[in-house]
Amino acid sequence: MELLKIDREAIFTGPDITENDLQMFGLTGEYQLAERGELHLKMYYRENTTDSINGDSSEFSLCTFGGTQTLIEGFEEDDIEDIGLDDAVCDNQFPSIDQLQDFLNDSAI
Repeated sequence: MELLKIDREAIFTGPDITENDLQMFGLTGEYQLAERGELHLKMYYRENTTDSINGDSSEFSLCTFGGTQTLIEGFEEDDIEDIGLDDAVCDNQFPSIDQLQDFLNDSAI
């Protein structure tokens, strides 16, 4: 709801991409053992790999610069900790988004 208040036209759940890779095969065979006996063999193999990317866990952060709330894409809390900042980085710690961007570029996240 907080994100919608800032930009109702923004898409917060995209993309939603699922890629499935299915590999399977089956083998059958018969062998006559004797006049009254047969050996039947069946072997199956199946492997499925699914990769999914979706926007349900959004990489948007809600930041305040000069008293104005702004959405920032691709800014994660782990990155904030890696460069030694606290969670308050989005609470007027930088006067503008450009200064935050310059700082992050200099920090090489």
